[in-house]
Amino acid sequence: MQFPSRNRSGSVLNRRWKGTIKEFEKEHPPSLLICLLEEGAFHLAHALLQNPSVNINVQDFLGQTPLIFAVAQGREDIVAKLLARPDVRVNLADGLGRSAIFYAAQAGFEGIVGMFLESRWKVDLSIRDSGGRTALDYAQQEGHD
Repeated sequence: MQFPSRNRSGSVLNRRWKGTIKEFEKEHPPSLLICLLEEGAFHLAHALLQNPSVNINVQDFLGQTPLIFAVAQGREDIVAKLLARPDVRVNLADGLGRSAIFYAAQAGFEGIVGMFLESRWKVDLSIRDSGGRTALDYAQQEGHD
């Protein structure tokens, strides 16, 4: 099985990996899932999400999660898979204090915002980022009412 690994510049290189997914994540932070989403390997991310032991709440060095990466890229298919997981933490914020819904609201991804609001998870719309703004503030700023 081929897994990507990060080199010092942060790009992903293909190489043979003989260990487990957990061993890969331990040796190659932040996580295989984040690497796949970051590089646009969505078909592989879909396959990886079939494994319930994959940590979907892992954060990279900026505090961004796989959910934030999927939202920022407008990938409703990946967002749906993540929201279907019982272990997803929808209000987990990055280093700027922004959760995934901030990025959906700012980009005007109405479908994804709707997915959050209709999901079984309580999305906290009162969260303020490090600048004191909410997801609604970002939506309004960008003209997405």
